[in-house]
Amino acid sequence: MFKDMKNNYKNNIKDFGQVFIWCITLSWRVSPIYTILRVLSELFNPILNIAGAFVSKQIINYMSNYTGAYHTNYIYKLLILMGLVALIKVVMIKVQLYTRIVHSEQLNQWMTRNMIDFSFDVDLAYFDNPSYQDKITSAMRDGAILVQALGSSISAISAAISFLIAFIILSKENIFYALLMVGVAIPSGAALKHYTESLYDLSLEQISNRRKLSYIHSIAFDRRFSQDMRLFQSSKMLKDSYDDLWKRLFSKRKKLLKERSIITLLLDFLPEIVLVVVSGHIIFSILDGKLLIGDYVFLSGLLGQLWYSTSK
Repeated sequence: MFKDMKNNYKNNIKDFGQVFIWCITLSWRVSPIYTILRVLSELFNPILNIAGAFVSKQIINYMSNYTGAYHTNYIYKLLILMGLVALIKVVMIKVQLYTRIVHSEQLNQWMTRNMIDFSFDVDLAYFDNPSYQDKITSAMRDGAILVQALGSSISAISAAISFLIAFIILSKENIFYALLMVGVAIPSGAALKHYTESLYDLSLEQISNRRKLSYIHSIAFDRRFSQDMRLFQSSKMLKDSYDDLWKRLFSKRKKLLKERSIITLLLDFLPEIVLVVVSGHIIFSILDGKLLIGDYVFLSGLLGQLWYSTSK
């Protein structure tokens, strides 16, 4: 049993690595500049979040230790540093949003163009083959999924950097905080990955019926077919077929989505409980004089970032 789990884990890591490299390679082929900009914006994001939390910690600690005499220059330096971090973060958010939209458009164009080339080169006999039509529909759906996968691959860089920084800093304060949060966050991330794959497999399974829905839709909006529907009074039969087919497809997807929501909801309770328990431990450490007030804000922020990056 444990051997099988170990092999599955190795296979999942290998598959993730292959998909990650393939997505980054494709991204670079479509646009090297936007790939670099997206990666840089993802790299800066976790660093700026932690830097902002650290500056806030310093300000809170300074104010809590205020005894009547203060250093004006030190306060100004902290305020300037806080403003710079906030300003850079705003710039990075705008760069991230712009590059993601433009790069996604370029990827869509690249995939559509390749599908057009393929369609013009394929033998005409394939156009009457339902299996071929299913594969074309699948490829069109996979194109949109590929854009999302590329975004997830680039976001994985941010999550990895965020995880490493938060884990290292928390480990220096208390290794138990870091290990406990990672331990309870992993099941939620694993469940989310499982249901994402299940939904994708279901989409592949339903492609043929989805194409039938598209046919009914096109018939209803085509003037030539609409005349025949009225002539033979077959519109009710067509609408009933559409409703029945849609309900069958939707019921399976709804069941899977409901199951995912319930399971991930229950698993997300664990990190929340740990966050409350650890926060209580930090508060008592502050009251005992082992930590400062600013440490609560800083460590709580790191715990939340560690949770997010692990489950992502």
